[in-house]
Amino acid sequence: MTDAYKVGITIALTNKISQGLMLISRDLAKTNAQAAKLQATLKEIKLLGIGGAILGGIGYAGFKALDKTLDAAKQYEQAFAQFKSLKLGDAINTQADKFARGASVIGASATDLMVVSRDLTAVLGDRGQGMVQQLAPGFAQLKYANQAVYGGHGLDFNEKQLRDLERIVEMKGGFKSAQDFLAQAGMIQQVIAGTGGLVKPSDYLAFIKTAGVAGRLLDNKSFYYGMEPLIQEMGGNRVGTGLMSLYSNLGQGRVSTRSAKELMRLGLVDPSMVEYDKIGQLKQIRPGALKGMDEFGANPYQWMKDVLLPSFAAKGITSEKGVLNEISTILPNRVAANLVSLMFLQMDKIEKNMALSQGAMGTDDLVTLARSSPQGAEMALGKAWKNLEIAAGEVLIPIVIPALNKLAEVIRDIGKWINQHPVKFEWIVKIFASLSGLALLGGGLMLTSAFFKLLVPALTMLTGLNLAGAATGIGFLTAALGPLVTVALAVANSDKIGALVSGTWADKYNPFSAAERGGEALGHWLKGDKQGSDGSWAPPPPANKSSQSVGNVYLDSHRVGTIVSQHQADAGSRPPNSGSGFDSRYFPMWAGVGY
Repeated sequence: MTDAYKVGITIALTNKISQGLMLISRDLAKTNAQAAKLQATLKEIKLLGIGGAILGGIGYAGFKALDKTLDAAKQYEQAFAQFKSLKLGDAINTQADKFARGASVIGASATDLMVVSRDLTAVLGDRGQGMVQQLAPGFAQLKYANQAVYGGHGLDFNEKQLRDLERIVEMKGGFKSAQDFLAQAGMIQQVIAGTGGLVKPSDYLAFIKTAGVAGRLLDNKSFYYGMEPLIQEMGGNRVGTGLMSLYSNLGQGRVSTRSAKELMRLGLVDPSMVEYDKIGQLKQIRPGALKGMDEFGANPYQWMKDVLLPSFAAKGITSEKGVLNEISTILPNRVAANLVSLMFLQMDKIEKNMALSQGAMGTDDLVTLARSSPQGAEMALGKAWKNLEIAAGEVLIPIVIPALNKLAEVIRDIGKWINQHPVKFEWIVKIFASLSGLALLGGGLMLTSAFFKLLVPALTMLTGLNLAGAATGIGFLTAALGPLVTVALAVANSDKIGALVSGTWADKYNPFSAAERGGEALGHWLKGDKQGSDGSWAPPPPANKSSQSVGNVYLDSHRVGTIVSQHQADAGSRPPNSGSGFDSRYFPMWAGVGY
């Protein structure tokens, strides 16, 4: 009996445990299948994301490449349009375009050549394109060499400096031949290199503007090499003004009587070119009477060394102080006297700077150096690539221009409609802002839902807790909040949305307007307001309640109760119904009820 009982117990336990193990095994198999499915899904998402990223990257890179080529072509077309603005004719325009595109100049793109051609044509005027095409490559390479060797903007040698250089050479008469033009440009390049960029073409332009005739009389070496130390010391404007004053005093004979007598005493004036009045007094010195006039006009610094200082020494004036005093005596103009004094005091520096500038690299040598440098090779490659972009972008321009013109026409029409309907456009903007806020909030809720859906499987495997229900609830919450937010925003802006169709038949059937009118009516009804025949609401008139007396009830001289007539009157005036129907509590109670 005992054994049979044990066997029964064992069989019962085995059946129960087997059922539990089978349930556990089934759950484990189900979990394993879900994990495998999740892994496959994640792998699929990963592959899809990688493929999409690669494809999107290829598309983005393609559009960026097209954008670069279009930009390069637009820059060239802009430079070409500026050249066309000179209005030299279709033949010259075609010739310039063909030259800029077809010329193979190291370190210069087609855009650079077109810009230089435009500037040279503006400086030289209508002298044909032959000389311009001879000069443009050299000037473009001048800019390239400075930027390649000196880095950055090449000692600030930008397009403005290049235009100033062109104007200087033109004002110095360098337009007579391409060789002379390039030779003078090379001298300026030597000055730039010799001074390390301290003296630039803009300084020489300021000098020649103020020097006037005196500046144009200078020979090229004196102009570029001899004036460089003085320009570096005083600036182009001051040196030009001083040189013109010096030429006016000594070259033109515009001096005081005292200065003229001192010049004659020093032997610096030709006596045959001096005029006297009737009583024998000095009247004037004729222009050109100065000793060594030709040298004075071509190179004032050399004239000072060859003529002026020896004349002082012949009269015993050799000390520095004596020379400076004598200079002030023969030059009544203080600016001219200051210039000659500086030349006298800075002779060693002037000689050194002139030698340094003359020995510095010119354009050809600098271009050769630039081509052999890593920076120059990189810039040359960049310019060649720019030409390729220009050629590719020219294909897109005929496609882009009509599209842009059509888009501009559409935008103009939209602008006209906005000007004609400013109120409607204002409401459109407000609704768009509201919908944008809705999209922002709804997008955040969707991201939150997606985050929890991804987070729950991981937490479930780590913690062993069943969080699927929580994820489902959160997903349901975010899905439900979207419409609620939509309704909330719509109700908040119902007056604005309804106003879009205000004054039309749609206003009557607009759900937002109907909701607004219903909410207003409900509020008035709760307050007890009365609606008139015109639809307006007004508060109810005050009730005319008769005043009731309050007293006591006595029985055998004992107070057995209180009459609360006011309370009974107020209760009796209440409506005999409730929200769901007639209120039977206001009937008199039957005898025995409540006892």
